[in-house]
Amino acid sequence: MRQIITILKNPNQSEIEHAIEFNAYEAMKAMCTIDLEDIEYEETDEFIRYSTGIPFFLVNGVVDSHIPSEVAIKKIKENITFFEKRQVPFLWMIGPSSSPKNMGELLIKSGFVLDKQPGMAYNLKILGAERELLNKVEIIKVENVETLKVWNDIVLTGFAFPKELLSDFFLQCFLIYGFERYALCKCILSIL
Repeated sequence: MRQIITILKNPNQSEIEHAIEFNAYEAMKAMCTIDLEDIEYEETDEFIRYSTGIPFFLVNGVVDSHIPSEVAIKKIKENITFFEKRQVPFLWMIGPSSSPKNMGELLIKSGFVLDKQPGMAYNLKILGAERELLNKVEIIKVENVETLKVWNDIVLTGFAFPKELLSDFFLQCFLIYGFERYALCKCILSIL
């Protein structure tokens, strides 16, 4: 995939799916290319692989796969071995642009379990009855450490992530990006 996606004006279904996929890959990449202890990051023409050393699947994985079909099984086994040596669980995220096209089947045959995580997108142009609700929502840009701690707790609680494993990691990830206007990543709180 490895492309810059511009703001979609009138997206079709395929463009939305690719934008969601790209956003997920970029989020993983952003979290795991920061300079924290124990993070290993590798970006090749075939995939992006990252490992934090934290024993939670989300922060160890392979994304953005573009592997030739003739070496796909070999690359899957190499990555399994890599994470076994680090003794951490990991995910292998695939999407519409992944190759080979049967990568999901190959991963399942290699022992992976399918877990379809939906991406999300909303067409703001079709807001109707929700407008009344939106008028009651306060949107707060995270601009300091205290608000970031609240945001961090909400994210970990909302996604049922283990706070004891991820709280410090997530906090450090987003602190590194800072609160500047052009920060790579921005956090937002919505309060009803």
